[in-house]
Amino acid sequence: MNKTLSLLALLVGIVLIGFGALPSMFPYPFSDSPNSGPSNTWELVLMIAYDQWLFSLLIGFGLCVFAVYSIRQRRD
Repeated sequence: MNKTLSLLALLVGIVLIGFGALPSMFPYPFSDSPNSGPSNTWELVLMIAYDQWLFSLLIGFGLCVFAVYSIRQRRD
């Protein structure tokens, strides 16, 4: 059970790091007017990633460190 939890934390951490890194790879979606919203799901994901990038990276790195530490501690 503990190994499963560690692997799940590692997987979620990697996904959050990838989500937090999206703003560095893609430009902010273009909008014509101040009240225009995203035209598709990908633009919505990018807008959310731009707003939450720091939170996603911090939580992702924290989960990865926890998972690696937990797996290494069990191996020794």
